[in-house]
Amino acid sequence: MFSFKATFFATLLTGAAASNPKLVSYEPQTNVADHTAGISLDQAAIDSLVGFDNEGSFADAERVYREGGNSKSYAEIYLASGLPTAVKKGTEISGKTTDGTSVTGKAIQDYPQNSLIIGFQYPTGDQYENHVTCKVGGLPASLQVLDGCLDETGANQEIIVSGGVGTLAYDTLVNKNGRTIAGFSTSADTRMRPGDDLGEPYFDFFEPYLKYYGTFDFGDEIASAGFNGDDTNLDKGNVKLTGYDFRARGEVAKKASAYINTGLYVIREIYDALHDCSQECGVDQCNDDAVHALDEAVGFYVGSEYVTDPDGQGNLFYGLAEKRALNFATGVNGIAGQSMVNNKIMQEFNAMKSKLNAGQCDESESNAREIIRLMQIPLIQGTIRYAQILSTTIDPLEKSMAEGAVFAAGILPKVNACNEDTATTIYEHMRLTPSKASKADFDAVKRAFESVYDCLEVSCADIGGMIDPATGDTYIDGAEPCGRVTAMGVSNDSGAGTFSLSIGVAAIAGLAALFM
Repeated sequence: MFSFKATFFATLLTGAAASNPKLVSYEPQTNVADHTAGISLDQAAIDSLVGFDNEGSFADAERVYREGGNSKSYAEIYLASGLPTAVKKGTEISGKTTDGTSVTGKAIQDYPQNSLIIGFQYPTGDQYENHVTCKVGGLPASLQVLDGCLDETGANQEIIVSGGVGTLAYDTLVNKNGRTIAGFSTSADTRMRPGDDLGEPYFDFFEPYLKYYGTFDFGDEIASAGFNGDDTNLDKGNVKLTGYDFRARGEVAKKASAYINTGLYVIREIYDALHDCSQECGVDQCNDDAVHALDEAVGFYVGSEYVTDPDGQGNLFYGLAEKRALNFATGVNGIAGQSMVNNKIMQEFNAMKSKLNAGQCDESESNAREIIRLMQIPLIQGTIRYAQILSTTIDPLEKSMAEGAVFAAGILPKVNACNEDTATTIYEHMRLTPSKASKADFDAVKRAFESVYDCLEVSCADIGGMIDPATGDTYIDGAEPCGRVTAMGVSNDSGAGTFSLSIGVAAIAGLAALFM
C-alpha cells in the first residue's frame, strides 16, 4: 500500500503547491487533476497488467478498465437508517478514516428522503501526483491507497451531513469509482449527445462510428475482445481474437482503451464545451462550465503520465502522436522535437479556451474541428506503419497483427464515411484472420488511404513517410510520403524525391527504441 496522506492533506491545508499545473503548454483554468491523473493511472494499471501473460492478470486488467480505481473515488455508504431528509448533490459530508483522521467530501448525487444509501465523493487535490488518498475500485490490492478512505470496520462508522441533516451511522460501505475507461464507451448512448439528452441527436462527429459499427459501445466491444480473447459482434470492422496469444490480446485491450474509448471521449468533452458555451453564456460571466469541459478534454488527451515523466511521452493520445511523429518524421523539426500534431493541437486548445472565455462560441467551432482533424493523423500513421511491418515480415508476430488491426479500427469509420469500398480494402488487409496469417499489402493500404486524404482533410505532409530504423535518417524504400519530398519536409505536389535528415545521436537512439 502507498501512503500519501500526510503530503496530500498538507497540500490541501497549506495551499503550498501551485494550482492547476500545466498540461504541456496548456494551463487548465479549473481543477481537473482527478480527470487527468485518474484516467492516466487507470490506463497505466491496465498497460502493466496485460503485460503478464496469464488469464488472471487479464481479468485484473479488465476489472480496472470497468471499475476504475483512480478517478472520481467515492464510498457507497449503507446507512443504519434512512435519510431523515433529502440530500442534494454537492452537500458537504464529513467522516473519519480508520485511524480517526477527519475527511470531508460531498454527496456524489441527489438522494431522496428515507434512502438507505448515500454516496460520499472523496476530496481531490489539484496536483497530478497524489491527487486523491482513497483509491480502491477495481485496483489490485498492491495498487490500492487506503489512507484517506472512510472507516469500513472500526469505531468511526458515522458521517455528518451538513444542511441540518445531522449525524448518521452506517453499517458498511464499498469504495467505488464514478469515472472509468469502460464507461467512456458504455455510456456513449447518452454522453455522445448534447446535454446527455436521449431526445437529442448524437454529436455529428460520432455519427460515422455508429454507421460503421452499428452500436454506440463499439469501443467497449473491441477492448473486451482483447481482455477476453474472443470476437466482436459489430456490423462492420470486427476484431476477431479467438485463438490469438496474450501479447496480441493485450495490444488490442490497451490501445482500444486509450485511443478509441478515451480518444473519442476527448472529442466528446470538446463538443460539450461548445454546447455549454452556447447554452449558458451570459453577458456578465462566460463561461466556467465550457472551459471546465475543455480542461477535461485536454486532461484526457495528455494525461498525467506525460506531465510526471515527460521522457516517457505519456500513455494517452498525446503519447501516441509523439511516437508516430518519430516513425514518420512529422515533428516540428522533422524527426526531432514535439510532434507537429501535438504542437498544433495544443495551440488549438489554447485558442479555444480564450474564445470560450470571451463568449465566442461560434468562433470556437473552428478550433474544435481542427483538433478532430489532427487526431486522425496518428491513427492513419499507425495503420500504415503496421501494414508495412506485416508486409515485409515473413512470419509476423501476432502482436504486430493486432496492433495494425486496432489502429485501423480507430480510423476505419472515418474512411468509410468518405468511401465504403476504400474502408473495406483497408479492413481486409489489416483484419485478424483465424489462420493468423497476415493479409496485409502495404502498397494497397497506403494507396487506399491516400485516395481519401482530401476527404479526411489531411495532406501528404501531415502523414509523412516511414523512417528506416536501420539508418535513422532516410525513408524506407516505398514508404516515402506521397507528394514531392525535400530536405525540409514534404509538399502536397505529386512526384517522388529523396529525403535525408540531420539529427542528433539522442534522437536516433529514441527512434531506434520505438522500432524495437
